[in-house]
Amino acid sequence: MVTQGRVTLSELAVIEGSTFNQLRAILNANPAVRHDTTTLSEAEIMQRLGAMEGAAEGLFFPDTYYFASGASDLALLKRAYQTMQKHLWKNWQGRAQDLRLKRPIRH
Repeated sequence: MVTQGRVTLSELAVIEGSTFNQLRAILNANPAVRHDTTTLSEAEIMQRLGAMEGAAEGLFFPDTYYFASGASDLALLKRAYQTMQKHLWKNWQGRAQDLRLKRPIRH
């Protein structure tokens, strides 16, 4: 199976409106996830993600993410964070130019 590239994928559903604590609980409850962040604070996780924001709320794109068993929870968080950043950037580029905001709002 490995040499042929066939792997079994697991899934993680990031539900719209979930808090960061709820997202962490979902990750911690998933047996297919390698739990690398269980002893890290929110600030430490954000730092490891390379995030400029200090608070994590609202920064993870709601979607279903598929991953190979044993993937790090940090890698999954990074993927959801980067997906949100891409969507925010795309929408920021399409905004009305006469808005008073000069940059995206950060936490």
